[in-house]
Amino acid sequence: MQSVITLDDTLSSSLGAASVPVDQDAAVAQALAVRPELRAEQARGDAARVSKSAINSELLPRLGLEGDFGINGIALDKMYGTRQIAVGVSIPLLDGFRREGRAAEQDAVIQESQVRQHDLRQQIAADVAGALLDLHSAAAQEAIAAQQLALAVDELSQAEKRFKAGVAGNIEVIDAQSSMVKARDAVIDARYSAAAARVALARAAGAARTLH
Repeated sequence: MQSVITLDDTLSSSLGAASVPVDQDAAVAQALAVRPELRAEQARGDAARVSKSAINSELLPRLGLEGDFGINGIALDKMYGTRQIAVGVSIPLLDGFRREGRAAEQDAVIQESQVRQHDLRQQIAADVAGALLDLHSAAAQEAIAAQQLALAVDELSQAEKRFKAGVAGNIEVIDAQSSMVKARDAVIDARYSAAAARVALARAAGAARTLH
């Protein structure tokens, strides 16, 4: 049984495609929602706010309740039950200003996280914009390369016809073949650039897991 080998185009237009909106604003919104570094920084800021809230709650009064039950007496037939209930309220006033220091530390973490989140949002938006720009440039490069290849194929066809008719030499055909090889290389380079741009866009938009 003879096996049949089928050639496949590994640089097709679907290579590196992912679930990314074509609109820049929508792509940026998606990236801001899923990029892991921004989500991690947001979690860091939230944790600092929770810690500060816990520190502030230490200033609240604390209510304590204690109870005790026992039996007292001088003889077994003369035992009496005793009960004791105590209610206490404690108000924390001073702890050597350690509480204030810990709260100030969390404030610094919160402010730092806010600055970091702002910078990350700008960086993510720039990443998406740059990837979309590269993708559009690659698409234009593909179109130009396809036109050049079509012209090279037509040039080679005309050169071969002239050679068969005896009105052109072999050098013209060789030159046309060389031009077609260069045009094909340009198409390959353009397709590679487009695939790389699609991958970069998927990463920028936080959709790298949907690559196919």
